[in-house]
Amino acid sequence: SFDSSAFYGYVNLDGNVDLADAVLLNKAVAGAVELESQQQKNADCDASGDLSSNDSVILMKFLVSLVKTLPSAE
Repeated sequence: SFDSSAFYGYVNLDGNVDLADAVLLNKAVAGAVELESQQQKNADCDASGDLSSNDSVILMKFLVSLVKTLPSAE
């Protein structure tokens, strides 16, 4: 479900959706880093309610303009 308090894609909270967000999201999915509450909401790019590799795929697709909006169920 869509979370109105999330800024989808802004994983590192720097105000830009870019490759740094994708890197941090991949690290979180791999368990290498732990995200804060707002970062977790922002990282849920498929709005499934949990973090997975699918969130990473969707964020990368967004970065290369294959997905136009976040969140995306694609």
